[in-house]
Amino acid sequence: MKTVNYSNYFKHIRLCSDFEPKLSKRLLHIIQGIFLRFRKLHFVEMIITTKCNLRCMNCSNLIPEIQHKAEHVPFEIFKRDFDRLVSNFDHIYCLQIHGGEPLLHPEIDKILAYVLASQSKIRLVKIVTNGTLLPSQKLLDIITGQKVILYASNYKINERMREKLRTICAINHVFFMYFEEKQWYVFKKPEKVTFSINELKSKFKHCPTNMYPSYKNGKLYLCSRLANITTLRDYVEDDGIELSFSTKKNAIKFLQKEYDINCKYCLIDNKNFCEAAVQNKS
Repeated sequence: MKTVNYSNYFKHIRLCSDFEPKLSKRLLHIIQGIFLRFRKLHFVEMIITTKCNLRCMNCSNLIPEIQHKAEHVPFEIFKRDFDRLVSNFDHIYCLQIHGGEPLLHPEIDKILAYVLASQSKIRLVKIVTNGTLLPSQKLLDIITGQKVILYASNYKINERMREKLRTICAINHVFFMYFEEKQWYVFKKPEKVTFSINELKSKFKHCPTNMYPSYKNGKLYLCSRLANITTLRDYVEDDGIELSFSTKKNAIKFLQKEYDINCKYCLIDNKNFCEAAVQNKS
């Protein structure tokens, strides 16, 4: 008989409970967890494009490495996948719209309008941009006054755009934040290394991205690097968990997941760091 991994499951419960000020709500989370009825995400990232206008060395999402297969997710596909996501989970505390560079997506305004129509299940929406592009007026009109944050990276290469972004968001009453990214973790080139199951579990447990799941092509992955690595190598096994409209069992299964088989390709040096967003000029 397969044992239930309550460790990861209750970590998700704790992270979600951190958003709830009422003790009664946090106790309800625990009760739901005991009976395997807890289906909430404190965070999930939706990748809407793998196209990007930068070529950052050491990109954790592998975007430069998969540019030969880069594409925008069509709105109808996004809509289908988003509907699957919200039908499988009772609440999502933070939904992050990411890429690549999401502001390159020609239908980002339609995507945000659709997401905001389902905001009863979503506490906060973040659009993460590299800060080198300005949002269209159409997009600004959709997210103005909403619980949406335009979240821009603070790199050396986007210094000239910084005040323009801040000003345009202030004029349009859009929440705007920069997050400091002076250094990145060092990721070595993905290559297969042999690990035991216990080693993979330990590897994921100590990974700095281990509680930032990513959703791509109708499947949930433990992080965005794992979501993109199947595009990088055709022979890589796809270990994502597919969501469906017919059952919510896979949502529970994902919350219990202890590792991804493709963690064996991820060689991260979490003791040394490199300068963020250094461009590959070759």
